[in-house]
Amino acid sequence: LFQAALASIGVHLAIQEMPWVTLLAYNRNVRQAGDMGMVQVGAGMPDPDRILTQTFASASIGTSYNWSYYSNVRLDKMLQQARSTLDAKLRTQIYHQVQQMIVYDVPAIFMMDPKAVYARRAWVRGYQSTPAIAYIVPFYQMSKTQ
Repeated sequence: LFQAALASIGVHLAIQEMPWVTLLAYNRNVRQAGDMGMVQVGAGMPDPDRILTQTFASASIGTSYNWSYYSNVRLDKMLQQARSTLDAKLRTQIYHQVQQMIVYDVPAIFMMDPKAVYARRAWVRGYQSTPAIAYIVPFYQMSKTQ
């Protein structure tokens, strides 16, 4: 679908499958990295700092997931400011501005955000999903009713 959508605007996409370890090495080297790469990223915790820093901070170029080699000094300063403040409202405002900057600069194309679907038996109590870490099950807070 993505290949067809790009073709409709005149962009040729050659799909190349490779093992994860090869993809990591390939995209961490600016001389080898392709013009575009596809990767699934997630917050991993209920805080935006990790995903924003790993994916868009200048210090993460060629590491983690900043495979677009995106660099924006203003964004870097804002991430540092958000990371160092304890004021939750101010942090939220900064991260909102950071996300707006990323949307404006377009260092990545956001293709999807899959909906996590969970099934559980009626006798399971204490289960709570955490969208930021959707694939981690919090067994320590769950129990079984009689």
